[in-house]
Amino acid sequence: MKKNAREVEKTKRLCKFLDKKCQTTKSARASFKQCLMSLRRIVRRCDWFLRSGTTLVIGGCMIIAMLWVWSYGRSVNWCRSHYNLRQLTPASDLHFMLQESQVCPPCADVQVEDVRQHLPEEESPFPNMHAINCSINNLEVIECRRDGSDVYMPVSFINRYFDVYGALRSKDKTKYYDFQYSYGKVFPPQPRYHPGGVFLNFEKYYVEARDKIKCVSACDGVPLASQWDPEGYYYAISVAQYGLSYHAKGILEGNPTPVVVASGQRGERNWVVLGPESSISVTEQEVRGRMRTVLVFNAPESLTDPGPTLKLNTQQQTLCFNIYMKGPGGVTVKIKNKEGNYGYVHFSQEEKYMSVTGSHVIYGMGGRHLRKWHHLARDLNVDWMKSLNKVKFNSPTQFYEIVEVTLHGSGYLDNMTISSSAHFDHLVDAADWLVNNQDSSGGWPTSIGMKTGDIELKPGWYSAMGQGQAMSTLVRAYNLTGHRIYLDVAVRGLHLFELGSEEGGVRARFLGQLDWYEEYPTTPTSTFVFNGFIFSMLGLYDVMKTADGEGGQLAEKLWTSGLRSLKIMLGMYDSGTGTLYDLRHVINHEQPNRARWDYHLTHIALIQEMAIIDGDPMFTDAEKRWIEYLYGVKSKHN
Repeated sequence: MKKNAREVEKTKRLCKFLDKKCQTTKSARASFKQCLMSLRRIVRRCDWFLRSGTTLVIGGCMIIAMLWVWSYGRSVNWCRSHYNLRQLTPASDLHFMLQESQVCPPCADVQVEDVRQHLPEEESPFPNMHAINCSINNLEVIECRRDGSDVYMPVSFINRYFDVYGALRSKDKTKYYDFQYSYGKVFPPQPRYHPGGVFLNFEKYYVEARDKIKCVSACDGVPLASQWDPEGYYYAISVAQYGLSYHAKGILEGNPTPVVVASGQRGERNWVVLGPESSISVTEQEVRGRMRTVLVFNAPESLTDPGPTLKLNTQQQTLCFNIYMKGPGGVTVKIKNKEGNYGYVHFSQEEKYMSVTGSHVIYGMGGRHLRKWHHLARDLNVDWMKSLNKVKFNSPTQFYEIVEVTLHGSGYLDNMTISSSAHFDHLVDAADWLVNNQDSSGGWPTSIGMKTGDIELKPGWYSAMGQGQAMSTLVRAYNLTGHRIYLDVAVRGLHLFELGSEEGGVRARFLGQLDWYEEYPTTPTSTFVFNGFIFSMLGLYDVMKTADGEGGQLAEKLWTSGLRSLKIMLGMYDSGTGTLYDLRHVINHEQPNRARWDYHLTHIALIQEMAIIDGDPMFTDAEKRWIEYLYGVKSKHN
């Protein structure tokens, strides 16, 4: 019994021990599970923070990279697209820009902007570039922009400092900067030069539109210069160039067939007569030696009173007619401008060349044409433009159409026509003026004294350039009309080439040996102007190839002597970067008088003609060099 009791007790104690051990094990397991769960929670939290941090770092790096690429692209786009400074260095890109500038103006799809125009604020490159001061030859400091090792100067400074040219342009909605070393463009010459053909590139000349031309006179139908006198005066060079330019236009463009709007054959129909004092009818009248049926009119003499009126309403700008005035009166042309307002161009017997009062401009035909037939060929666009003073080409105040023509006073009218132009009429007007105004020495003296720089000439001076271009005009008028008077007058113009400047002629001698025909024959020293000399040479050539007998022989002698001088002296006019206007730096030890680009272009055109006429390679070589100077190519240095 006792033994069984002890075994039972042992068994109970063993059970208690095992039970306690089990509870301990369970507690350890529970603690281990809690630790494991806590560790898992910690790992999860760390993993979230790690992933979040990684995402933030990667996102930040991407944002920084995108901002850097965007800012770099904007700065490059400014430098290369807007100002194009990096692309102006390679020759190929420079040629592209030059070609664009030659092809585009005045194309309608290209808009030229002022180079000083600011870029829109949102395109400004300045926030992404660094300002830096640039010292220019230690004389001045300008603000520039720096991009790494590149420094960009303002284009306004580049243009001013290096005497180059540029403008912002847009084409096909793309902006680019058009850079040019010069503002000139060379036009190819005609393949052959001859006295009846186109004179250089004068078809591009519009002499009457120049600021230094007061108007085209109604008295003689030729331009009045105002360079040295604002009241206006006749200048042989302007008159001759006017004729030569319209002769060239007539050859290349053709002389438009005019439409007759009033004549004796058409009678008085279409004319409106207002008031008992006005009338118009048909009569027979002698016109330049033969009888013609013409219109006879009577009306009040005042240019503002009504008279016989012809409605035209045409945009054709050239009005030509023959008129015979018995007394005071004239013709009024009512015009409309582009903004729809009316103006009045009057042609009266007044002596004053042109007078303007409000919307009325009067051109004086002069008393010497009273009771004589007088032919008028008027470009109403030019006549109206000159009354407006200096206006822009596309100004709304410029001419738009001829509305009507009104007659005043008493006289006869014949062959009134309208057309887009009257090229050969203008040539004949110029040639007739040269015939009527040649003096006993065979020249066309300038009535106004002139002073420009150190050149001073008293009234009555002659110009070899004026003589030469006058002879070229007269020869072409002779070839066109067959009238011998024009050629005879041209031959008489040779006389002044035989006389020295000190004798009142136009010939100077370089170093006392080489004949030179002076545009400005000053004494005791000469200037040896280049372009004026070759213009005079072309006049000599035209007479030499057209006239026969003594006139042709004298012209050949003068031509040969001048050609020898030109070939010897040509190199003195080449500066290595351009050409020189004259030789005053050689004769008077002054600073060289560089030819500006438009004169340089004239020098190129003249030397091209000499190469065509004479064929000497020295002229061709000079032409090639001088064209390259336009693009910044310079001669070699030592």
